[in-house]
Amino acid sequence: MPKMSIEPVRHVLSGPTMGTRWSATIYAPAAFDARPVTEALAAEVGRVDDQMSTWKSESDLMRLNAAAPGRWVDIP
Repeated sequence: MPKMSIEPVRHVLSGPTMGTRWSATIYAPAAFDARPVTEALAAEVGRVDDQMSTWKSESDLMRLNAAAPGRWVDIP
């Protein structure tokens, strides 16, 4: 029975965001399941986009920018 290789191999993960793409390179065993990591990274990038986008009027940054001077705005 052949041994399973645990030597790390290069896995490139990527996804769309903010009109461009994000990418991450991970070295892990060949059997590495990239799907949950890709989903987690995409969720975090999406969270930052939801907070910092200047294109989404409901983003935290745009709400802060739209607030009247002296008005407190809850932000993460």
